[in-house]
Parts: sequence; C-alpha cells; structure tokens
Amino acid sequence: MNIQKNITKKVLVTGSSRGIGKQIAHDFEKNGNTVIYHGSSNSSLEKLNCNKSILDLRDTSNVVKWYSDIFKEYHGIDILILNAGIGIPETNIFDVDPEYLDDLIKVNIISQIYLATQHLKLVQQYNIFGTSIIFISSNAGIYPRSKFPLYSMTKNAMTYYLEILSKEFIKHKTRINIVAPGSIKTNMTDNAISNFSKENNVSEKDAELQLYSHINSMKRMGSAKEVSELVQFLASDKASFINGEIIKVNGGYYFE
Repeated sequence: MNIQKNITKKVLVTGSSRGIGKQIAHDFEKNGNTVIYHGSSNSSLEKLNCNKSILDLRDTSNVVKWYSDIFKEYHGIDILILNAGIGIPETNIFDVDPEYLDDLIKVNIISQIYLATQHLKLVQQYNIFGTSIIFISSNAGIYPRSKFPLYSMTKNAMTYYLEILSKEFIKHKTRINIVAPGSIKTNMTDNAISNFSKENNVSEKDAELQLYSHINSMKRMGSAKEVSELVQFLASDKASFINGEIIKVNGGYYFE
C-alpha cells in the first residue's frame, strides 16, 4: 500500500450518525479533511451525503478486518475518533440484563480495544508517524454514576486502558487522548427532557435542570459543538505536546 501524507487529514469517527459524533465528523469535514462517517446500520446514515462505512460494533469478530479495509482503502487514517458507545439508565443494579451487559462490553470495551490496537499495528506496519487517537469517554468514566454503574464501568475501563497505551505508542509518535463530556445536549437528552417534563408535569427548563444541569457549577448543559472544538484542537498540530490526557468537558461537575 502506498501511504501518502497530505496536509488534509483522513479521519474516521465511529458512531457519527448523530449527536456528538456527527458534530465532530461535520467539523472535521468543514475544515477540509476527508471524513468517514460510521453507523451501525444503513438506515442510520442514509440521509447523510458523506463517505460512509457500516458496522454493528457488537459484531466484534469483524472489527479488525473492517478497520483494516478502511485503512487500506483510504491509504491510511490520520485521526481515529472512538466515539461509538451505548448505555441506558440501569434502574436496578441487582437485576442485570445479560444481553444488555454483553452488548455493553462488546461495543464499549472489546470493539474499542480492537480498533485502537489495530490502528497502532497498521501505523507501525506502514511506518506512519504523527497519527492521533481520541477516545470520547464520559464523566461517568471518571465519576461513577449511581444510575449507570455498568456503563460507568465500561467507560472507566477504556479511559484508563487508553491512558496506559498512550505511554507505549508515543514511541511511534501516535498521540492518544481522552475527552470526557458531561451533560451534553443531543437528540437523546432532548427526548429524555421532553419525556421527564410530561411525566412530572414540569417545564422542559425545569426538567433539564433536574436531570442534567444541577450537577455542574455552570447550571447548564453543554453542546456537541463545545465537545467537538476540543477534539479538533487535540487532533491538530497545536496539541502536539499533549498525550495521555483525560480532559473533562463538564461545566465544573459536582460528584454525586
């Protein structure tokens, strides 16, 4: 494979059909980069006019081949954004759904490990320097949430796994950093606010405060754009001396 290094970066953003991932992918594209959007199904990406790649990350047996094929098709990936993840409120910690737990571990841990390590194998194989991996973790990966114990566990595992990897693979000038968003406005949180408002007969503003905004000192939710701007910086040469860091975007979080 003939690898060519250009000013324009080649970027893969997992879980970029909506929310934070979609904003990150859009901003990289707007800045002139070649971006591959990823979704778990054709339907999740069908309305987007973009470079697309489909894989359900629960299918861990195909993750390595899938990423290798993309890497070779685009003659290398300069920036890998590990954004994809799943998680729902876990109302009863004593009643674990085995299927949910299995999916959670496959998507949030196993597939992430496979993607990160395969990227690092490929950049070594083709002698590529200066790439970047950014993992979109969560506040819950640093401050365990009582409503999300299993989700918190998976995010915590990957956060510190990648922090360890960052020390090893900087030898090949591949930087790894972790971004941990707090409460961010997305379609998912908007739906949760709307449902809470209706169920509890409160305004959507009060619903947002009770669900999300009360846990940070700024008393508001963040935007996907605010997360994306940090990611754009970390992936750039301006952040060339930043490696192995866990950077929180949470408005000054209060530990529950």
